[in-house]
Amino acid sequence: MDGVCQNMDRIRIIAEEVLSWVSLLPEAPVRYAKEDRLPVNTAPGSLLEFGFHRAGSETLIEVGELRAWSVPNTLVVLNAHFGNRGTPRTNWAYWCVSLDPRVDFPHPEWLVEPLLLTAPVRHPARLTAQYEAVARQYAWEAGAHRYRMKAELLSLLAEVRESVAGESDMSLRSSACEAVLALVEERLEDPSLALPDVARAASLSVAQLCRVFQGEMGTSPMKFVTAKRIEHACDLLQRTALRVSEISSRVGFRDPLHFSRVFRRTIGVSPTRFRRGEGR
Repeated sequence: MDGVCQNMDRIRIIAEEVLSWVSLLPEAPVRYAKEDRLPVNTAPGSLLEFGFHRAGSETLIEVGELRAWSVPNTLVVLNAHFGNRGTPRTNWAYWCVSLDPRVDFPHPEWLVEPLLLTAPVRHPARLTAQYEAVARQYAWEAGAHRYRMKAELLSLLAEVRESVAGESDMSLRSSACEAVLALVEERLEDPSLALPDVARAASLSVAQLCRVFQGEMGTSPMKFVTAKRIEHACDLLQRTALRVSEISSRVGFRDPLHFSRVFRRTIGVSPTRFRRGEGR
């Protein structure tokens, strides 16, 4: 996976974990919620921040030794253990919601090492509306503020998660499918090709590969491999005079009898009958 895809996955995980944490707290741990128009220079502190570069010029964001260039419609997840800075080339509009995670936070490691993740968002208008709602409630501090603040923060975190999940899944699916196609082409004749091999080629776990591949292709990775092998076998049966046992070997089957069974189950007729034009 490329860097953008990895960032999207990490942001989604962080958003989910923070959602679970905030939902159990008696009140929202919001310490800042505002749209900034000037360069940002946050002092070191125990803060986890969800930022949104809404408009303006390209901006350099720095957290410790980490640096990333941000453009409009970019989500930014960062911490402030070493402070952080946002320096636009000319100007920008940057929403920021800062959380104080000192109460029962389940991932203290996210706070003591520099954290800086950026990713494009799917629905910038929806995300802007959620930031505005959190900022309004943060400034209000009246009535049922405690409950409304928590509700607005949870809504924002859910929108953050959804804003990056769709694009991340899309990137994962595209990457996984490309990896499987390339591997099938390379190892079509290899009967030892197995699901872990395909997952490694896609830089995913087996579970991730099965999920994203099923969502994109409507089938499992290994069923897809088998389908491609049978498809190639059909081509060889039509174009060549190779024996069925030879074709079986060329499409990755050790046992010609097993190949014939799979072929019949997939196509509806035996390889020999298919070659004669039956069942087509």
